[in-house]
Amino acid sequence: MSVRYAIFFAPIKGSFLESFGREWLGRCSETGLAVMHPVLSSINQSEMSDLVTTPRQYGFHGTLVPPFVLKEPCSEDELVVHAKNFAQGQLPFFLAGLSVREIGSFLALVVENQSRIARLAEASLRSFHPFRKQPTLAEFEQRRSRGLTPVQRRLLMNWWYPYVLEEYRFHMTLTGSIRDKKKRRRILKILSERTELICKTTHPVRELCIFHQAGTESPFTIIHRIPFGI
Repeated sequence: MSVRYAIFFAPIKGSFLESFGREWLGRCSETGLAVMHPVLSSINQSEMSDLVTTPRQYGFHGTLVPPFVLKEPCSEDELVVHAKNFAQGQLPFFLAGLSVREIGSFLALVVENQSRIARLAEASLRSFHPFRKQPTLAEFEQRRSRGLTPVQRRLLMNWWYPYVLEEYRFHMTLTGSIRDKKKRRRILKILSERTELICKTTHPVRELCIFHQAGTESPFTIIHRIPFGI
């Protein structure tokens, strides 16, 4: 697989939210280094590792523009310049009303009112779309086979990803799929307790983060934090 990029929201470096996500997933998105998981009597280290295998690969984030391969002849330098120009026109704001919720079979932090972050995601998607390489037919077929709604299929064909625009839901993934409902609710209770303070405070959105993945087996890491300019 080719090198991929993504435009994500990531918590401010050194913030309480960033520290929580780094420790929960067991990896620093900034350095790529492993981090010790929290020691919990209710979850052993093996179970914890299994819970976060998938989100750990992507790092603690909220998606603005889904992962993409750069369209030729675009370069990383051009992507960064474009991101800086785009960020110059964005106003900082705050995420408020976070809570841990079930999304299908996985758990994530969501926001009570996502209107502001959804507008940023839409603007980002439209602005960065010219840099994104169109998926292959096989990739389209793979995504179409996941039981998409008619609206999601239309979005997939137009924007190459089904969960954008009217189907967008901001979330910061905390676990992989947990099929066992009883176990999922147990983990939900644990996460709700551990995020109680996080969910009572606001969290600034004042920069774009460009994430980079070197190859299929490589994790995503932050390569640029680009502050908003207004």
